[in-house]
Amino acid sequence: MKKPVSGIENAASRTLQHFGWEVLAKWEKPFADERKAIPRVFGEAVFIGGVEGWSTAHTKVLGLWCVPTLFYVVMRKYGMISLIYAQNTQGFIGTNGGLLYRISQDMERFRRMTVGSVVVMGRKTWDSLPASSKPLKGRRCVVVSRDPELCVESAEVINDLASYLNDPVNYKGQDVFVIGGGQVFEQALGFAEFVFVTEIHDDAVGDVKAPELNTDTWQVVYKEDYPRSDERPAFTFKTLRRLGKKFEQV
Repeated sequence: MKKPVSGIENAASRTLQHFGWEVLAKWEKPFADERKAIPRVFGEAVFIGGVEGWSTAHTKVLGLWCVPTLFYVVMRKYGMISLIYAQNTQGFIGTNGGLLYRISQDMERFRRMTVGSVVVMGRKTWDSLPASSKPLKGRRCVVVSRDPELCVESAEVINDLASYLNDPVNYKGQDVFVIGGGQVFEQALGFAEFVFVTEIHDDAVGDVKAPELNTDTWQVVYKEDYPRSDERPAFTFKTLRRLGKKFEQV
């Protein structure tokens, strides 16, 4: 069951929406549904603004009411870098060059989270997409390849993922979602602020694994469980945020 959203959290969200960034709609409500997440995230934005040392009460008030403008400016300048994938309880995300699972709720979550953003993927992930889905509608597709001669119709090709993610000019302030495969996830993990995981409660064996997320580094700030049905196993939506990261680039 989803946790209730307080009036002050709704007000903070409306303030951000006024500046064009729909936090609750796009980010799976990691801030609204995890009550401690809003003061922490917005408190860090306050520290960026130069008032570190204020009391917790001051930080919360400023964080929820005065800092949205600063937060918006910071995030629009740099964009958010995130990973998004579905894995099972054994950590597998793929098999035979494709997804291990196709669950409609997970597909819809993926679409909702990534539309309007840059999606970065390896060549094999691009090749695994159905022809009718290329390019992914409403998203700017970037394909990572070691082949300097590779040319992909309707997608941008890059050869150095680290250089691309480390320079916000490359993605022009847009949010970036890394969507696979395994090696690309591993390379991008150090740049990520959030990881959006669909954890499927099943133990099927695949041939590609998700990156390991250290609990000392990553904290779950949102969680929503879905029970098993006749068509699919039970699964959980999770949003994990990197601890101690204050929106600067790696």
